Amino acid sequence: MKIELKNFKHAAFASQETLCFNATVYVDGKRMFEASNSGNGECNRVVPLKGCSSADLQRVSDWIASQPKIKIQGDKEIDDDIDFFISRLANREVMKKGIKRLLRKSVVICTADSGQDGLTGLKLKPKDLNDANRVRIKEVYPKCLIVNDLDIEQALDLYMATDEISSGKTVAEVYQEIWSQLH
Repeated sequence: MKIELKNFKHAAFASQETLCFNATVYVDGKRMFEASNSGNGECNRVVPLKGCSSADLQRVSDWIASQPKIKIQGDKEIDDDIDFFISRLANREVMKKGIKRLLRKSVVICTADSGQDGLTGLKLKPKDLNDANRVRIKEVYPKCLIVNDLDIEQALDLYMATDEISSGKTVAEVYQEIWSQLH
């Protein structure tokens, strides 16, 4: 089952204990629910749209609950539910805006052998990222991933892994997954 948020609107100024947002939830490409949160610490509201019912919402909730436990804070695992699932999707949308902003401003790399658990910004503007500069970067950081060259979802996975609570994976784990896909 593919569950995604579209028409996502985030109100950072109103986000206090939780994200303040409004979005349309699509399930397998079909517009099904509206999800929202006022940002004051309560659970997300998920309401079926016209043509959908609470039975549809229950079916999606049951599917989410049947998925593997969610890894948080190292070895701790918790059961998933629709509220936590929607919160993670909303957080991912907010972080997507952050990584896009970062990649517009600078060239970012990720290396597995640097001893750093995160992304490193270089003193190089994205407009100057050409083949010659890619070669220079690879000479200094032979096993690096140039995050600007990744698709946005891979870049976002790395960015989210810098906050292990959000992704459930370390930067090194995500790096290895992407490295093996590309090489």
